[in-house]
Amino acid sequence: MGYDWLTNRNKRWRMNDQKDSGTGFGLDSQSQDRPKFEGFGFDEPAGQPAPLTKKPRSGKLARLRTVLLYIGLAVGALVVGMLLANFIIMPLLVGGEEVEVPDLTNMSFEAASSQLVEMGLNYEKVAEEYSADVPAGYVVSQRQEPGMNVRPGRIIELTVSAGSEDVRIPNVTKMSQRQAEDVLRRAGLVVGKVRESYDPNVPEGSVIGQNPEPGREVPRGTRIDLLVSLGSEETTFKMPNLVGADYRTAVSRVSTWELVMGDTTFEFSSSIPPGHIIRQSPEVGATVVRGDTVTVVISKGPPTGGETVPTPEGGGETPPPDTF
Repeated sequence: MGYDWLTNRNKRWRMNDQKDSGTGFGLDSQSQDRPKFEGFGFDEPAGQPAPLTKKPRSGKLARLRTVLLYIGLAVGALVVGMLLANFIIMPLLVGGEEVEVPDLTNMSFEAASSQLVEMGLNYEKVAEEYSADVPAGYVVSQRQEPGMNVRPGRIIELTVSAGSEDVRIPNVTKMSQRQAEDVLRRAGLVVGKVRESYDPNVPEGSVIGQNPEPGREVPRGTRIDLLVSLGSEETTFKMPNLVGADYRTAVSRVSTWELVMGDTTFEFSSSIPPGHIIRQSPEVGATVVRGDTVTVVISKGPPTGGETVPTPEGGGETPPPDTF
């Protein structure tokens, strides 16, 4: 009996297979109405929902590309339209012969703008800038070059001077000349005349003074004159030669050398003419300082038999009358 039951069950399965549309298992015909597991050859168990499948993202990317494409086309069309309007449509609408742009530099802004209006052109002040050469309120430059041909109504862009920019003069005294010149240039100023002078209190090569004086507000580019020290003036020197010079010449030379002529004495000399210097002190080549005293011995000529000359006040003998 057990064998017959198994045989009958197999027959029923075969009959179900013939009715089935190809599920592979032939459970019953009603299983065809139920959802099936994807990728498997049997029906979904009853009471369980079908698994969710992810939708492809290619559709979203395609839509995004399309939107970006339209935006790019719109921007491009806008730019092209503006260019066409500026360079083709507006000139055709305005009409008229082209106008030659005048030279407006160094004109006052009011005069320049009035001239442009009279010529059928428009104007715009696009910037202001400092200028040491162009007064405030005058045109420094223009974007459309003079002589350029433009349509009536074209806007001429102007840059107007704001005047000279004032800067404060720095104090460069006691600086070296090189450092002072560098400081002045970095401040926007120009080094003017440079003079030199002796000054015992300022080292050689350093600035004694400047003109204009420091602290003043002056236009950028102003020239600043400098006075530079040569250091202490030389006060020592070698004693020059006075021997053979007449007395008057010796006195003049001593005064020029800023020395002082001291007492004089006289001696007979067969080789030195009367009234001329026989000897001097300090001697030739000795180091002397300005203000030192110089004494000399003056020739009385050859001896003539014991003649003497009166002694002057202060010592020594007075030179013969013909030497003064």
